[in-house]
Amino acid sequence: MRAFRYELLTSDRFRRFVNALASWDCFHLSGFWDCLFHACEHRYSISELRGVMERLQFRFLGFELPRGLKGRYLELFPDDPDLVSLENW
Repeated sequence: MRAFRYELLTSDRFRRFVNALASWDCFHLSGFWDCLFHACEHRYSISELRGVMERLQFRFLGFELPRGLKGRYLELFPDDPDLVSLENW
């Protein structure tokens, strides 16, 4: 990534991009990464997630849960020991 950044900032091939990059924080690796390789994130409600998973024929495997939540879930929904019912969530 450092070599690519150096090439981008010093090569005549990329001169037209340097002005655009100058306005961003591209001189630190984390800023450079965020400028060029920023991931696009989406937030879904559980019902939207369920619809996407059904449409793609995916199987829900569960959430990463904080301590104590699994026990509370199982108290409320003992018929779902794998904690995978999106309807319950």
